[in-house]
Amino acid sequence: MTKKRAFGIPLASLALALIVSAAFASVASASPEWRFEGQPLVGTETVTAEAAESSLELSGLTTTCEAAAEITISNEEEVGVATVTDLDLSGCVTDGVCTVDEATVEGLPWSANTTTFGEDSFVVTDDFDMRFLYGNELCAVEGWTFPYTGTAAGVFNNASSTLEYDENTGSDITTFGETEATYDADFDVEATGTHKGETLTLS
Repeated sequence: MTKKRAFGIPLASLALALIVSAAFASVASASPEWRFEGQPLVGTETVTAEAAESSLELSGLTTTCEAAAEITISNEEEVGVATVTDLDLSGCVTDGVCTVDEATVEGLPWSANTTTFGEDSFVVTDDFDMRFLYGNELCAVEGWTFPYTGTAAGVFNNASSTLEYDENTGSDITTFGETEATYDADFDVEATGTHKGETLTLS
């Protein structure tokens, strides 16, 4: 299994998470399209998404990695969709004595839909499933594999062509079923196919 990376949210943004979920459910009334140089994407395009730092935070344990993803995007019936086909993590560390002995992703490919709420366009996947094995004899959870699963919601920033996750973007990720995790990452997104070098937006 290829080493991979992750997404999440805290209790403070629960209300926003519910609002985003409602907007996602009514996607037909507020659905953005992928565009290159302002024109709707026709067919499919492969893009890369890279983050120098991406972190999953629990109370007392923050895990940070570099992340690189490969994603296929398209518009279906004038609605933007995406498929995460690969997701790699490297240089994973924690903010304490624990080491990251293994980081894996489950269930690829992950499917994602898009929706608009207010002035923001969101990319939302319910397929998020990441596993981190922690080590070091001084680590309280040495030998434990933490499964991070749930819904990952990120805002696509059209000004910079970045996909941004933080405590306010409405993700709902937990470990061991009920402990909430916060995900923070900014992914630079670039086309690698026909539209390489063109500006990508979601609107």
